Amino acid sequence: MSHKKYYAMTLLVGFLAIPLLVPILAFALLVAPDLVGIPSGRWQDMGLVIAPLVALATSLLIWRWFARRPSRPPEWAKALLPVVLVPAYFLLVWVISFAVVEERTDLALQTVSFGFAFPWGLGFVLAELLGAYGIAPLMLIATLVGSVGGFLWGCRANPPTGVRARRVIVAGSLVLAVGASGQLGYREYRAWQWDSLERVSSEVDLWLYHPWGDESVVVQAPTPSSLTISEQFPLLDGATALYPVYSAAARAVYDPPMPTDSDDIYEFANTYVACNRTSEAYDRLINGDADAIFVLQPSQGHLEKAERRGVQLNLTPIGHDAFVFFVNADNPVEGLTLDQVRAIYTRQITNWAELGGADEEIVAYQRPEDSGSQTAMLAEVMGDVPMAEPLTEELSWGMGMVIESVAEYRNQTAAIGYSFRWYATEMNGSPRIKLLAIDGVAPSPENIADGSYPLTVDLYAATAGSDNPHVPELVDWMVSDEGQALVDAVGYVPLAD
Repeated sequence: MSHKKYYAMTLLVGFLAIPLLVPILAFALLVAPDLVGIPSGRWQDMGLVIAPLVALATSLLIWRWFARRPSRPPEWAKALLPVVLVPAYFLLVWVISFAVVEERTDLALQTVSFGFAFPWGLGFVLAELLGAYGIAPLMLIATLVGSVGGFLWGCRANPPTGVRARRVIVAGSLVLAVGASGQLGYREYRAWQWDSLERVSSEVDLWLYHPWGDESVVVQAPTPSSLTISEQFPLLDGATALYPVYSAAARAVYDPPMPTDSDDIYEFANTYVACNRTSEAYDRLINGDADAIFVLQPSQGHLEKAERRGVQLNLTPIGHDAFVFFVNADNPVEGLTLDQVRAIYTRQITNWAELGGADEEIVAYQRPEDSGSQTAMLAEVMGDVPMAEPLTEELSWGMGMVIESVAEYRNQTAAIGYSFRWYATEMNGSPRIKLLAIDGVAPSPENIADGSYPLTVDLYAATAGSDNPHVPELVDWMVSDEGQALVDAVGYVPLAD
């Protein structure tokens, strides 16, 4: 075999044989335990071990056999370099991709797979299938180590010449492997830190506030309701944060023929006392699918939708709350001015040290467009000042699809987020966050009631001309003494006398 044939065979083995054999063998070994009763839910953990071991053993044995062929070049550089070239190349591409996408293994994997899907495509598919994105770089690291080790093993009986070249190639390969391993380990450590952070998101167990659930924590009205609705029940919807209010109102006012089956109870509540969050609730009201919704003020987008549909939104205040900013409990900063908040969210201020805090870069979270909190942020704080691009989380979904969404708040020491007082302290509260004073005023119920807190907001019962005769009655009841007592009992600030 000439040297050209040797190089061709070497590249074929590196580009085709190993990239095809490794994922096929790894997948076969991962499927085999499932066939004998080991739950497939363990694939992710098993794959992180099995796939690299398969890559190491496969490359070790193939290159040991290949190195013993008499037709290889007599010099170390010519013999060993093409062996390590392929895995080193793909490992280097992955390391570069890893850096470009800012320490995200899944996105680095997708970058490599889209740009260099052949010949390691099956390995990337395996990593995506298992959702264990670290498998791909681990397989490349193991392949590089196995290729060098297997070739050196096979050359023991008849070593090539040029010891210095061998040392350079081996040292370079090991440096790349160690560097990639360090990158992967660092990413996994950062991911562990990130995932271990306490979260404050929009996700709460709404079943706890079901108006008629056996385990419901919804507040009972302080006094029996003078209004009873036993037919033509208004279809209610609203924001997550206000669900405890209108769920309690439905419990106090609605007198349905209550079914005994829990599924039927849930279906009734889900139909007449739904909770689809602010944006969808406004959409349902504008489209005529809801009779009344309990929300914060509409966004500009909601107003434009209503105008296009020829719908007049009627907003009746039923109580007050505070729009608040919160940070980690260990953050030494106790308050901000509105100008400082705007500077944070336009990235004019980027470090807590500028505000009397620790020397940490500020991680400023935003909420989705048209959500109640984002609408309040734009209306009450930013005004005409445009916000900086939001912090996003990029989540892998299925085979390489990437969904970008506004990040939920993760309670790291450098983070700041915003919400509403009752939601952030009661409905989804945590002792590990603290609310900030704004312009020197704390968001206490007393400061909300007297209007001294600068970001006091109204809570609304919104209607749009429903022909259900009980809708005006329900809205009037909410602003009556009975309804206001219920608002107060839930924990919101009732309207002033």
